[in-house]
Amino acid sequence: LFTKILGQEMVWMFDEVPDDSTVYVIRGRYGKYPNIYAGMPWIRKRGIRCVRSVPKKTNFFFLSRDIEKDRSRYPDYQLNVYRADHKLIDFLRKYLHDTIIISAKDDASQHLSKKSRAFFSQLGIPLTQLKFRDSFACVLDKGQALVWKISHSSPVILVGQPLRNRGIDQIISAGRDTGNTSKIIINGQNVSPDRRGLNIVIKKQNQKIIATFFDTFKQEWNGLAILKAQQN
Repeated sequence: LFTKILGQEMVWMFDEVPDDSTVYVIRGRYGKYPNIYAGMPWIRKRGIRCVRSVPKKTNFFFLSRDIEKDRSRYPDYQLNVYRADHKLIDFLRKYLHDTIIISAKDDASQHLSKKSRAFFSQLGIPLTQLKFRDSFACVLDKGQALVWKISHSSPVILVGQPLRNRGIDQIISAGRDTGNTSKIIINGQNVSPDRRGLNIVIKKQNQKIIATFFDTFKQEWNGLAILKAQQN
């Protein structure tokens, strides 16, 4: 019932935050139901408190879609991701048995974490080299780096027989200062989302195509995240 009334995301936040936490839900959103849910015995037992205005002198948790906007909104707090529902590494791990094609646009480096860079390094791609507004493209095939290239000063273009063998005609990446574009051409069609950050196309073994992007200039997750706010 509460999942239907509040939405899965709100119930998810209450379920995920630590015991004895303060949860902040902006006044007016979800009506009175967050407070009602916080009063349920299984929530009260955990010591979770729901507030509808920004609490003072205490850490709190809240839902976010854009951490940079929220950092501007709450300048007195340090914001960190506590949980995220669609994280870059989790997404890539899910499809390591397929063909993963990645093309950067604009900038993909600013909020690409050390953990993510290390993940790519384990697959044979030294993403520690990726700098601000670099061009970068790669293909992962069954968990191994098939081909990759990073450029600090020009677009990256990947072509060749190993790609054609997998139905990939061409991959183009250009950082903001060298063309600002992303193209992933499969069977004559550009399937790249062409958005800032890492544009990712999954070519599954059944030939199904999945296209998405992670704006790693801003953050490493899509959708919603639970942020923890700590006073500076």
